[in-house]
Formats: sequence, structure tokens, C-alpha cells
Amino acid sequence: MIPEKIESVDLQYEASFDDVERAAIEAEIVRRYNGYADQQKEIKQLRVQLAGCGVAAMQNTTKSIKQRAKKGVYGWSASYQDVCDAIDREMKLRGENAGQQALIEQMVEACDEMRRHIDSTEDSHCMDYCYGLLEKALAAAKKGVENETLPNLQKETGGVFEGKAL
Repeated sequence: MIPEKIESVDLQYEASFDDVERAAIEAEIVRRYNGYADQQKEIKQLRVQLAGCGVAAMQNTTKSIKQRAKKGVYGWSASYQDVCDAIDREMKLRGENAGQQALIEQMVEACDEMRRHIDSTEDSHCMDYCYGLLEKALAAAKKGVENETLPNLQKETGGVFEGKAL
């Protein structure tokens, strides 16, 4: 087994060196060996940190947030934190996307209901009114309306969509 660090070395030389030269050579060997050992430790830690980045990239759930390495532990690095921050942004966008998808589905349902109502009536005033609501709904969807605005469409229609989950 290779020692982690060495204090000194006792070399047998075929050439003759005086004590000063021998001490200088041995000191240089010790310095280089210990530097090599430090580099090996650093390489090992960098490998662990790199593996941590890969693990963090695959753990993009709220449950995995609790399992993250904390700053100062052996496997933590600035790059690891960057990956965790990117995962947090991804999870936030995924949640916003799901909310927007639900909003779009509700808007499509409302538009389909208005279209059915328009098709079932001959009243031009009602048709104009419903087309106006359709335009409002489309404008609201383009602006990224909050979910709280959808019940207002139900109120504006005078109960046309009563009983529907908007």
C-alpha cells in the first residue's frame, strides 16, 4: 500500500553525494510525492462532486430537494449548486405549465359550450353576445389570465355555463 504522506526517504545511491546534496534530493522527492498525494485526494473529491451533479440532474422532484447536499460537505460544489438551481427553475416552470394547461383546457371547454349555445339559437343578439364572450375568452387566454378570472366569465354569461367547472 502506498502511504498517504511521507516524512522522509532513505535512498541508496550508487553515485556519491555529499550530505547536503543527498538531503536536497530526498527533500524534493518528499515534496513531489506529497504533492502527488494531495492531487490524488483532490481528484477523488472532484469525481464525487461531478457524480453529485449527475445525481442532482436526475432528481427533479420536490421529494429530492430534502436529500440535497449542503454547502461545505464533501460532495458539494458550486457546479452542483448550479444544477440544483436549474432543477428548481425546471420544477417551477413545470408547475406553471401545468397551471396554464389547465387554464387552456377550461377556456376550450367554455368556448365549446358557447359554440353549442350559439348553434342552438336563432337570436342574433345572443349570438353577438356569445361571440363577444368568445373574443374576451381568447383575449384573456392570450394575456395568461389567472384562474380566478374564469368564474367571472360564468357570471358575465348570466349562468349559461352554470354547473360547469370553469
